[in-house]
Amino acid sequence: MSELERQVRFLKRYAIGSSAVFLVLIGAAFRQGPGRVKLLEVERLNVLNPDGTLSLAIAGKGAMPGPMMDGKQFPAELSGGRTTSAGMIFFNESGDEVGGMTWAGQKTADGYQAGEHLSFDHWKQDEVVTLDYADDGKWHRAGLAITDRPRDYPLTLLIPKLQALRAATGPTRDSLQKELQGLSSQGKLGTQRIFLGSDNATAVLRLRDRLGKERIRLFVDTADVARLEFLDGLGAVIALFPQ
Repeated sequence: MSELERQVRFLKRYAIGSSAVFLVLIGAAFRQGPGRVKLLEVERLNVLNPDGTLSLAIAGKGAMPGPMMDGKQFPAELSGGRTTSAGMIFFNESGDEVGGMTWAGQKTADGYQAGEHLSFDHWKQDEVVTLDYADDGKWHRAGLAITDRPRDYPLTLLIPKLQALRAATGPTRDSLQKELQGLSSQGKLGTQRIFLGSDNATAVLRLRDRLGKERIRLFVDTADVARLEFLDGLGAVIALFPQ
């Protein structure tokens, strides 16, 4: 028994000593300076500011954070493509999402669905500069868009209405849709002013007024015919070159 007791005491001391050495090695590894990692596999990577706030999120499909404003994160479903695409999202020091990049592409029953998106956001608002590509095999579009956003209607006022609309039914939903349509007509949801790109193989420049109505269109169509149009506020062409 005394021999057994000595062996047990030895094993205990060995276990304690080994654990201490292991902890020292782990601590030394974390105290090392910047190093190089050949391969890092993650589903989401958060890059933080010195104060711990989020600066950049890089994520695979379905792992991106929801829209964020004033440090509050909202459901990802409120932002188109956020739950079905991979991407990276940018954040400022105020806890606001300020733009990002998304990408996706997959085969479908009748072809494929592909798209990429890069955007930069207005202060406390949504996208003002976007670069997009969208393609379903039958129709494709790629281009740069510039959008005006209201300075007096932050997203913190709009997002709760969008959340309520998703949950509403019947007359309540109809009322909310009417309210959002009214906000849109007032420019509270933003107005695209410029689009420059290729729309189904037609090169186009579209300039819109503050209400979002096209006022100038410049085309080079699929037959390589060039055309410049000026429109009035009702959408009628008032000047055309060439005639």
